[in-house]
Amino acid sequence: MSSIAHACFLLLLATGLWMVWEVGFPFTFMWIYASLILFAVAFLAGSFVMVPSAKRRIAILSERGPSDPEFIALSQRAAKLGPALSVLALIIVWLMVAKPL
Repeated sequence: MSSIAHACFLLLLATGLWMVWEVGFPFTFMWIYASLILFAVAFLAGSFVMVPSAKRRIAILSERGPSDPEFIALSQRAAKLGPALSVLALIIVWLMVAKPL
């Protein structure tokens, strides 16, 4: 599953950069920089925090069950990080639509 998501994220990045180039916006606009930085943060957090955490939670769930303290702690961390990544995605969409200078 994560390999499909990574491919989709890279396709999203490539098509977004291509559209910026096609329209002729200079890459020096603040909203482009901010969007790329937020995209990188979200991609890295998803790849190096959420995916390993999900794999670990699945392993713990199958071995020890849902009442395990480590499972609960990992689930609580994911419950906090997931919405934060969603907020980053919404900010990126706003930057792409509003294009504030």
